[in-house]
Amino acid sequence: MDALAGLLITNVSKIRCLHIGHNFVNGDDILGKVLLSKVYGELPAFERLKEVWYTKRRDYIQQRNEIFPYAASLFYLPTATNISVSMSNPEIFAWPREEPNLDHITHLSIDWLLEEYLISILVITPNLKSLYYEWIYHDDSNEELEYPLMDFDYLVDVLSFVKGTLEVFMFLMEIGDEERDGSTIEMKFKGTMRGLLGFDKLRFLSIPLASRQSLYLWSSLSLQIWRFFSCDRNHSMIMEL
Repeated sequence: MDALAGLLITNVSKIRCLHIGHNFVNGDDILGKVLLSKVYGELPAFERLKEVWYTKRRDYIQQRNEIFPYAASLFYLPTATNISVSMSNPEIFAWPREEPNLDHITHLSIDWLLEEYLISILVITPNLKSLYYEWIYHDDSNEELEYPLMDFDYLVDVLSFVKGTLEVFMFLMEIGDEERDGSTIEMKFKGTMRGLLGFDKLRFLSIPLASRQSLYLWSSLSLQIWRFFSCDRNHSMIMEL
């Protein structure tokens, strides 16, 4: 199936939307190599691609989780305005080639990547309007860079790079995975998200109720419609203009 999918992607250039999901995101395989060749011009390029998804959940085979170079390559697509990616954490964040120009990206969805690495993306997305960020702690020895600590003050500092343009921010936290019960993991939380009060263009916000003083933030932001909900992975509230 990977070879067939790779052959299909090799021969398309005028599509506007591309969705590659968990079963086809396996790191250094045929499809991954084809994707790199398309992005970097070794095969006919994507000429009209506007929306791209490259997402997966953590695999029990560690080698399949080494997807950073392939996810990072998608930021070199010059026509993409909407990118949704899962990005594993390298020891050091480094762009695979020269720093990309991300002026064209207005909507970004990203999970797995650490906050400190997210900075490297946000600092070069001057027109970003919508950000969905899912913070994940897998509780796995292979994920040495992950810690059971969420610092909300630091997260707001990371977001400050898009403070002047961000209109929509959705933040989820996933603790554990399909093989590990997150309720048994002792998490630590620091700070608040009160710094979001200075994001003047923000009109839609979804944050975990785990963040201290979320209710204070909710009552202080100039948002007109509030909805609370909970789901199996986290407790969140949605506030929408």
